Amino acid sequence: MGFSLYSIAAEETFLRVLARAVLNGFPVADTGIALSRWTVLLPNRRSARALQSILLEESGARAMLLPRIRPIGDLDEELLDDSLPQNGVFDGIAKTDQLHAILLLLTRWAEANPAAQLAQDVLHAGSQAFALALSLQQLVNQFETEDVEVETLKDVYDLDLAGHRQNILDLLKVVTAELPALLAKDNLIGPAARRNLMIRLEATRVAERKHKGPIIAAGSTGTNPATRDLLKAIALDPMGAVVLPGLDLALDAAAWSAITPEHPQFALRTLLSQWSVDRSAVAELGAAQGRRMWLMGQTMRPAEVADQWSSSLASATDQVRQALHDVALIEARDRQEEADVIALRLRQHVATAEGKAALITPDRDLAIRVKASLKRWNIEIDDSAGERLTHTGHAALLVLLLSMVEDSFSASSIFSLLYHNDCNFGISRGEHLERVRSLELAGFRGLPEAHGLDGLVGRLQARRETVASDPYAHPLLRGLTDEQWSGAARLGAQLVSITAHLADQGPRSLAEHVDRLGHALDALSPAGELISPADQLLLDVLEGLRVGSAWHPVLPLDRAQHSIVQALARETLRPVFNDDHRLAILGLAEARLIDVELAILGGLTEGSWPERPDAGPWLNRPMRDGLKLQQPEREIGVTAHDFVQGFCHPFVMLTWPRRLGGAPAAPSRWVLRLKAVIEAAGVDPKSVVDMSLPVLMRRLDEPLDFVPLRRPRVTPPVAARPTRFSVTRIEKLVRDSYWVYARGILKLVPLEGFGEDVDAALRGQLIHAALHDWTTSLPQVPESESLNLLLAKGGEAFQPYMGLPEVATFWWPRFQRMAMQFVETDRMLRSATAQSVTEIGGSIAFDVAGAEHVLIARADRIDIEQDGTLRLVDYKSGAVPSINQIKSGFAPQLTLEAAIALRGGFRNLASHDVKDVMYVSVGGTAKGVEITSLAAKNDVAAEAARAFAGLVALLEAFQHPATAYIPRHNPKFEDDVSDYDLLSRKLEWQLEGTAL
Repeated sequence: MGFSLYSIAAEETFLRVLARAVLNGFPVADTGIALSRWTVLLPNRRSARALQSILLEESGARAMLLPRIRPIGDLDEELLDDSLPQNGVFDGIAKTDQLHAILLLLTRWAEANPAAQLAQDVLHAGSQAFALALSLQQLVNQFETEDVEVETLKDVYDLDLAGHRQNILDLLKVVTAELPALLAKDNLIGPAARRNLMIRLEATRVAERKHKGPIIAAGSTGTNPATRDLLKAIALDPMGAVVLPGLDLALDAAAWSAITPEHPQFALRTLLSQWSVDRSAVAELGAAQGRRMWLMGQTMRPAEVADQWSSSLASATDQVRQALHDVALIEARDRQEEADVIALRLRQHVATAEGKAALITPDRDLAIRVKASLKRWNIEIDDSAGERLTHTGHAALLVLLLSMVEDSFSASSIFSLLYHNDCNFGISRGEHLERVRSLELAGFRGLPEAHGLDGLVGRLQARRETVASDPYAHPLLRGLTDEQWSGAARLGAQLVSITAHLADQGPRSLAEHVDRLGHALDALSPAGELISPADQLLLDVLEGLRVGSAWHPVLPLDRAQHSIVQALARETLRPVFNDDHRLAILGLAEARLIDVELAILGGLTEGSWPERPDAGPWLNRPMRDGLKLQQPEREIGVTAHDFVQGFCHPFVMLTWPRRLGGAPAAPSRWVLRLKAVIEAAGVDPKSVVDMSLPVLMRRLDEPLDFVPLRRPRVTPPVAARPTRFSVTRIEKLVRDSYWVYARGILKLVPLEGFGEDVDAALRGQLIHAALHDWTTSLPQVPESESLNLLLAKGGEAFQPYMGLPEVATFWWPRFQRMAMQFVETDRMLRSATAQSVTEIGGSIAFDVAGAEHVLIARADRIDIEQDGTLRLVDYKSGAVPSINQIKSGFAPQLTLEAAIALRGGFRNLASHDVKDVMYVSVGGTAKGVEITSLAAKNDVAAEAARAFAGLVALLEAFQHPATAYIPRHNPKFEDDVSDYDLLSRKLEWQLEGTAL
């Protein structure tokens, strides 16, 4: 008896054709058999549900007993268990438990081989160990799926092995020998192995004619060996039939013979070849394939016979035009425009057409953007991928809690947790947020980064006392009320109490970790009476982890947390939509066999659809050939088949972006091939690229009346303008007067970041503090000890920040190098110095346009020479201003300090005669300690007088009501960052290129 094989053309609505055939008695002639005795096997759950609906629809919605419709795909093992015989087959271990068992064996191997570098990575890097376990699990499942004997694995490696190769073999032995033995102790086997056994048992049952009633396997391409065995048994059964999806019956013999794994027909050709069945023996169910499938056959023509394009397409212009009817190609500028255009097309379909529409894409980023874009019209779409559990409810809170542990309780991770919507400590949301803001401001902002919560309550009390006596503390800190301080302390104490046991990094079982996390979660967000579906799923996952704890190694929480997060990430929540919902987002597997009127094939970029082939880290291509494993290019063929099936829907739109993440993106190879075929047929490819939707989408976002934002020119009342300036603020007035407006008039003080910012300003403060203390203490030590004294003072200044990697690794070594050079330079400077004073304040008052102004300064150092003259020294840890910048007034700090000294503004100094002003670079760079002296070629007194005159003229200008404070009117560098760029909306006026 021959094979009972059929194909439904790609242009046909697969499930509807199948449903009509079944209702008419297919595949048997005896129509007296009750429909309930039919069995239909489909690739996945979605297609099974869809066939049920179509059968009811096609039968006139009359009451009827449906056939037994079951999925046969990898994702539907649970349903297979219900429908296939048991026959004493061991249970399959859960995928999560299988992963944990591999991690357990991996950890044991590392502990037994501590000298191996790979073992060190496993033992000390939790993320690497978990990633390694994941890759091994994928390898095991691939072996089981493709029926490869794992014992033969050693044969594909050379016998003369290097040490690292031997480690790899040892690891592979863990999963090929020790894992099956470990599972066998509990009468378990791998999930993929069990699925294969179950499918083969069903194949045997069908082959032995023990199956009752007609049986149909539809839509499967038989890519897995066990599935092929079942399909063969069904195809040979007198009451069975196998219905293939989109077999190309019109492709010429030369092209059919040249098919490679990347071709969409490869799986179907392999199936027929293994059964020694010719394509001519496959009957068509429904209408014959049409022009779309013919065009796809030409587009996907194997490279070996692609030279026939010119001859086969030259006379097919009309045929190509007809095939492209109702096909649109969309090339978007970027990913966001692609998503917006897709959303607009879906909205058009809802408003103007009948039937269903679907976005078919493997790109989840694109899918998420389309969902968001549709919300502008309040349109909901059925997303087959659902929402990750880790993005919802208390599961997201748990992930943040684990991230805080992994990040050693850093400030950013702590407040990511505390600001989460579900975190409330059992009080009202408003009261909780008030406490969180107070804790953030009082306990973390502007303080050295402190990983861990030890000492948090004490730190809050100390900060409160400091703020009370510090007139320069941030206004928000000074404004905290007693109630807010108390609320911050209460929240800090609660957080310390809740997380104390999580900070304990002792090794524990997974069940213990889950219990501790559960208690912490309950305290962070006490559960109400009603439990949401997301929270119920979270409870189920945690219970599964607790029950399967024995499979997991005993680890500290910072390593075990990877397993918990992975278990949560595998779960998704799918909102319930009615079967008649018209819009859907489908992955490639979910889209198979689904009937839609409009198919949008989105994200068609190379590397996404198709994905780049990856042989994996364990086996190279020759090894895979030796083991008779499929090469990764097979997956390209599978996704190519999905592309072809999608292209054959009634209305089709293909989309891709020109750029991804700011970089150029290449269209999918199939888009390029399609364009080449179109051009070879004498059709202009540009005529198929539809620009109307992108243009319309752009117009939707264009304002009716747009006036570019101009650079701000604020003119506050003269009475509100500042009259007291430091010499450092004068440079701001010269270069960025808007900064002076925001700080001096609006009184806006930037809020400090989490931890003391590790930036140039902090580095300069530490170096200045060390040099000040050194200069003050220098007279009490012998000259020979000056270097040791400077290093000691530097150590005291840097010590509070040595826990920061950048400080310990870069700043401190540079300071040490600078100190050795600086001591020698300073010895030269002091050769004629009678006395040095540091951090000395000075000021002068003067009249400007009838208003008294005050100029103040704090000199880093003033040397009093033996002849009574003064030398002003400024330490620069960063770039040193040039002499031209000093003389032009763009760097007036030292010349204005000289002007203050010349006028007796530094009151504790007997002399007012300034001999020199100089910058000394103390950054510790490769250039060493350099001196920039103004007196070398200039008259210091004259330059000071000119700087002061320029200052008076500048201040007179700002005493005029029309003089505006303008941002960045004389920037030193175009990419300089100001604290007030957001306030001035710099990016808007700068991008518009508006002038002053």
